[in-house]
Amino acid sequence: MQRYQPILNVYIIWHPDADAYCRPLADAIYTCLNRDPDRPFTRGIGIPTYFRCVPEQGKNKVKPLDIKLNAAVHSVIFVLVEDHLIFDEAWGDYVAALYNQIQAGNGNHLLVPVALSGSAYNLHPDIGKANFVRLFNLDRNTLKSKLLHYIVHTLSRLLENAERPANAGFKLSQLPIKLFISHTKRDPQALKLAEALKRQLDDTQLDRFFDSVDIASGHNFLDEIRANLQQAALIAIRSDRYSESPWCRFEIMETKRLNRPMIIIDALQHHEDRSFPYLSNVPTIRFDLSADLDSEASCKYLQTIIDFALQEVLRFIYIREHFSHLKACQRLPEDAQLLSRPPEERDLRQNLQSQIIYPDPPLGYQEHSELSQYDIPLDTPTTIHGTQLQDLSIGISISEPDARELTALGLSPFHLQNAMLEIARHCLSLGAELIYGGDLRPNGFTENLLELVRYHNDSTKQQFKPVVNFLAWPLKPTLNVAWAAQNKDAVKIKEVDAPSDLDSAGLTEQIPRGGNISNIPTYVWARSLTTMREGLIKRSHARILMGGKTSGYKGKYPGLVEEALLTLQAEKPLFLLGGFGGTSKVIIKALQGNNPHQLNKDYQCSDKAYSSLMEEYNKNVTEQKLDVPTIDYEAVCNSFSDIGVTGLNNGLNEEENLTLFETTNIEEALSLLITGLSRIRKI
Repeated sequence: MQRYQPILNVYIIWHPDADAYCRPLADAIYTCLNRDPDRPFTRGIGIPTYFRCVPEQGKNKVKPLDIKLNAAVHSVIFVLVEDHLIFDEAWGDYVAALYNQIQAGNGNHLLVPVALSGSAYNLHPDIGKANFVRLFNLDRNTLKSKLLHYIVHTLSRLLENAERPANAGFKLSQLPIKLFISHTKRDPQALKLAEALKRQLDDTQLDRFFDSVDIASGHNFLDEIRANLQQAALIAIRSDRYSESPWCRFEIMETKRLNRPMIIIDALQHHEDRSFPYLSNVPTIRFDLSADLDSEASCKYLQTIIDFALQEVLRFIYIREHFSHLKACQRLPEDAQLLSRPPEERDLRQNLQSQIIYPDPPLGYQEHSELSQYDIPLDTPTTIHGTQLQDLSIGISISEPDARELTALGLSPFHLQNAMLEIARHCLSLGAELIYGGDLRPNGFTENLLELVRYHNDSTKQQFKPVVNFLAWPLKPTLNVAWAAQNKDAVKIKEVDAPSDLDSAGLTEQIPRGGNISNIPTYVWARSLTTMREGLIKRSHARILMGGKTSGYKGKYPGLVEEALLTLQAEKPLFLLGGFGGTSKVIIKALQGNNPHQLNKDYQCSDKAYSSLMEEYNKNVTEQKLDVPTIDYEAVCNSFSDIGVTGLNNGLNEEENLTLFETTNIEEALSLLITGLSRIRKI
């Protein structure tokens, strides 16, 4: 099986002693290149982005996890160079080794040092000739803004790959991104805005086209405009009289025809007699033409507009290259037309292929219905597989592992949250019912999951089944009935009673809604969570596990360990994503017969509270002769080892499972999950 190689991976390196300073910058980069975690249904970019900010886990490890450059067609590394990184020779050697490897390569990869200190050039002699991005002596907001600008521009240039003319044997850096400023001189204030944008662009590395200065005398105006639009992104200043200009209308139509990026600056002051229809279906940002263009606030906002345009350029180019790469890898249909923005009527009229694929999220129901009259299938990567998983109930258990482990793997809670939502989105879109166990907090993953159901129900008018949530007995008092009633369209709550022997023993005193659950005995928690998990697994056709804690839990075993064991004992399919660490990775080691130390009695009993629970649990089960297995880690490890990887029964062969065990690329994981679940569905 050939491993999936994405078109682009991005890495951010910083020193652990500078975490308080650098992590907010890294989180901002991740959000910029993917999507805002607080707005999970926005039309983000989706570039795989990883961190290297702590040493690799293991004895005597002083350097971060290795970066496999050829894991992607392009690997781009941004190094946040401040004094701690400069001082630490091991980290300097780590960066220099990557730089030298890239310099000796085929030109596909890039390392960009970012100087956050005036001493940055002392990082390592081997990197002395590299052009640093100079961002020291700036306030935090300016630093973040400029850093994101440089990163977005660097990636856009790399993917656009417009080569500079050079002498034979030399290869220069790619041409800068060009922004074409489209405006009408019929609105004097709009012309002043265009001139101010031009001046602002002249202080950046970006190229620009401004007709009054960039077309040489005697040359054909139309030919010059058309030629420049072929290699530019359009910024259209939509003022009151913009749509009256035939030149402006031509620039808009030509940009759409050439399939180039575009944004609109909404600068309407009063009204326009007729809006130009082809100004739609693109990102829009507002500007007040009455503002003082020489003020500091206006200068900052002009830069915001430029960054807004550049972000759309990167999104557009990345989707174009990413989709083309997926088609070349036979992950998208050969005969599909690929779009970097949602389709519009002109795309359907000109379509020569049998299908159109555009970026997620799907169009709303009304818009999709209007375009369906052309009888051309309109799909996103999420909807392209139809309803292959119809009537399957899929249990999903995803939670954060130990924070140190997640960080050592180059990941963050953002990565985990994004992976959770993408897995849920695809399962729901393919027609599956999602089974989820745990408390129902009004924020976080649960809330996003419910909004996901609502969003897609509204988009397709094909009702996703509500998420089924199993609530263990101790958590019943935490359920907000008003919240449950409000969300009944998206979640079906199944409250699970405590085991009957606990009732008989008088251990389950009824607690009212909103009551205090802190005094519930740990033995009652453990037994109740097992009962909840048994019901959850009985309802599921298959389970997906990712992450998970190996300590600090309330159950009999670490939650995902117990779920995995019960799933396999019930001979139901189990999928394990081990690349995100945690309990899932521990289970994989146990299946491979490696006896992980986290499933050792001594390790677990180093927690005195858990040691007391184990003693009480085993005593009660033995003395009361309950039909319940005692807590026995040796038996758990033996069970996993006996079952082995081949016993996962998940539709994947051993090689495919091994890939699922280690990948951190969510697209690769999703492809394997859909493959395995589809094979199960056909049985």
